[in-house]
Amino acid sequence: MPVGSALPEIRREMGVAKAPLVAEYITDLMEGGLSKLVVFGKHLEVIGILERRLARYNPAVIVGATAPRRRQEIVDRFQEDPGTRVFIGNEAAEEGWTLTAAADVVLAEPSWVPGKNEQRVDRLHRIGQLKGVVVHIPVVEESLDAQVLGSAAYKAADINAQLDGQF
Repeated sequence: MPVGSALPEIRREMGVAKAPLVAEYITDLMEGGLSKLVVFGKHLEVIGILERRLARYNPAVIVGATAPRRRQEIVDRFQEDPGTRVFIGNEAAEEGWTLTAAADVVLAEPSWVPGKNEQRVDRLHRIGQLKGVVVHIPVVEESLDAQVLGSAAYKAADINAQLDGQF
């Protein structure tokens, strides 16, 4: 695994390389009958690729540059407008929002931090959710992406063991 200052750039490059395939995967899900779907990424470039490639689903997008006063309007559009079928966000959208109009979430760029991944999923898994939430995490085998997800799973297991008093 790469270390040091090269790691963030390699993660960004991985996200950019994977984004078109993630968009294709999401298109397959949507064409397969999903009415709405939520997508979380990390890098703005990845969010931009997803937004452009998923334009036919009228995506609602929240990133750090989205004006705070506009964010609730964007969430409401996703929740209430049947024509807005995809929500795309990064860390700016991973806490505090209710996105129960969808029951499927795609973690396009999973985090090293298990709590961040859980926060993203919890945007759908809230009071008012009438369906089971399905989490999709597209991963390139034997890549940095797979190592990030493995690291997050290992950390989550450690946290759970500590909470259960088994550490």
